[in-house]
Formats: sequence, C-alpha cells, structure tokens
Amino acid sequence: MKHLNLKESDFHYDELLRAMRDHRVGGMVICESPNLEEDALLLQKSYSLLSSEVRPPVPSRES
Repeated sequence: MKHLNLKESDFHYDELLRAMRDHRVGGMVICESPNLEEDALLLQKSYSLLSSEVRPPVPSRES
C-alpha cells in the first residue's frame, strides 16, 4: 500500500467530508499521508467550509 498526498490522489475526500457532515458522523479522522500537516489542514479547512453550508434535514425515523 502506498500513501499519497490528498491532492495527488484520486480519493474524493470532499465527498467523504460531505457525507460525514450530512449524516452527522462524530469522531476523528487520522491522516497517514506523506505530508501529514498539509493534508490535515486541507481536511480541516475543507470541513470548515462545508460546515458553514446549510445541511440537509435529518430524516425522521419512524417506529
């Protein structure tokens, strides 16, 4: 397995972050790219931008 920088990979991290936001996923993301600091900041900034957007409503769960 080869670790890549996010910008050099074909991983759609923005879609992952959007899904995490939309489904109100909690927790921590661990970055194992060769450039940890830059990619961690990229994820943080991308998530912050998404968080300022309007989220879709939470679907109601019927019993």
